[in-house]
Amino acid sequence: MTYSFNTLSSSPADDTALFLRDQKQVKTALECISKFSSSSGLMLNLRKCEILFIHDSIDLFVESIPVKDSVKYLGIHISKNKHTREQLNFMAKINKTKKIFNNWLQRDLTLFGRVLLSKAEGLSRFVYPALSLYVSDKTSKEINKTFLDFIWKNKPCKLKKDIISGKRVDGGLEMLDFFDINNTFKLNWLRNCQRNENSLWLFIPQSIFNKLGGLSFILRCNYLPGKLPVILSKFHQQMLLAWKIGFHHNFSPHKMLLWNNCLITSRNKSLFLQKWFEKKIFFVMDLFDENGNVLSYEDFMFIYNFPIPFKEFQQVVKAIPNGLKHLMKSHLTFGSNERKLPELIIDGIKIFSHSCKNKNIRLIFQSKHKISPRGKFFWNAQIDDIRWKETWLNPNKFCMLNKVKELHFKILHKIYPCKALLSKFMDIDSKCIFCNVHEEDLAHLFYNCDVSLKFWSDVSFFLFAPRKVNYKLSLKDVICSFTLRSKMFEYVVNFYILHVKYYIQKQKFAKCIPKCSLFLIEMESLKKSLKLVKNKKN
Repeated sequence: MTYSFNTLSSSPADDTALFLRDQKQVKTALECISKFSSSSGLMLNLRKCEILFIHDSIDLFVESIPVKDSVKYLGIHISKNKHTREQLNFMAKINKTKKIFNNWLQRDLTLFGRVLLSKAEGLSRFVYPALSLYVSDKTSKEINKTFLDFIWKNKPCKLKKDIISGKRVDGGLEMLDFFDINNTFKLNWLRNCQRNENSLWLFIPQSIFNKLGGLSFILRCNYLPGKLPVILSKFHQQMLLAWKIGFHHNFSPHKMLLWNNCLITSRNKSLFLQKWFEKKIFFVMDLFDENGNVLSYEDFMFIYNFPIPFKEFQQVVKAIPNGLKHLMKSHLTFGSNERKLPELIIDGIKIFSHSCKNKNIRLIFQSKHKISPRGKFFWNAQIDDIRWKETWLNPNKFCMLNKVKELHFKILHKIYPCKALLSKFMDIDSKCIFCNVHEEDLAHLFYNCDVSLKFWSDVSFFLFAPRKVNYKLSLKDVICSFTLRSKMFEYVVNFYILHVKYYIQKQKFAKCIPKCSLFLIEMESLKKSLKLVKNKKN
């Protein structure tokens, strides 16, 4: 066995003393491990056990236990170095996910398929480490960027992340944002910690939270994780911050809590005094009289009947901002003095109830950054009275190719690559591929062009002539959806409209004029194939 020192000592005798002392500590640690394994009924193989460096200035090699910088336990890399821990647990998985996504990009997948794969092949790889580790914002952004690059084929994003992560009924693709997923995991950890207060596995965090009044009380406070008067790990700080994002404290002077309050600080730290808490002094109002004046030291001890140092009382009183004192005075003079702890409810959901699922929690975070698609404003300016819920969900009623659904999605979001759009980014002729006269925008290509109008007129005659109805499909019917009292006929017409738009797109890239006779032949072949499909939508 070799032994080296990184620090200078006065004599070799001192080196020997240090060596014997550290060797004795290691021996004591091994004896504790042996006693624990025998008392708990566990058999530890010391030759296969691994420990981290305990002291940076001593290079100690033990024959029975190898000493390493990082160890892997149950699939999680444990290291005292934050950068190393993040590299091993997340960056390696990100690089592996990118390689898998690049293999999938060799196939002709639709937006819907790539979003599905981003969940199955991408997000599923990061769930396990995110459940038990702190995830930095840089890592979360890198994971989201990996998903978005795959969804848009490593090209610039055509829609904002908040739009495609929204619900389908709002024009989204229900892509999972990793920020929302990580916050959901952290909030779910809080729920488990609250439900299993006496669990052995939660003994350490519960002992930390008890120093601040317990987890249930902390969540009711207007705290900031960095200002709490205890040292918290990054994981616990992120967990409390996730709750802070979801839970909004409605400001009210008579309900403002005195402890763990980021507005009431001393030396840039929130206050919490265990003796005061045990006397049920929770609110800022408890330090004021009926006229809104701050209680004197003598009056305070007389009312609550427990001795405290004057210096401690002054520390609490001085921590209250002057603006809050004036607000309390005016409120107590003209308002009520009801004291009540806030309920732990987020958006009307009791977060600690068993009926609250992960999906409900994720939707809480997702609703915080909900925005409307720009395509919605574009079509509202051209078409009146659009029923957007039915318009977004129209293709989901049918058993059809995802390419047909993707076309409908791109048209509504105004991201379809027509010539009018492409001419803004490259030097190309913007004239229509069919008439070669007018500019080829979305409305012109799929409806207003003379060739397209003739085609829609033939399709309308085919659909409505057997019912002896003289009706021509309008721009609203084509772009959005066709509505009628007869739901069965409405279903058939919308099915044809979606496939007509897809047929026009195929003829555009084939540089051929769309003809109704050829389209009806394709539809007959489609009908025959659909009869063989065992799907309820048929």
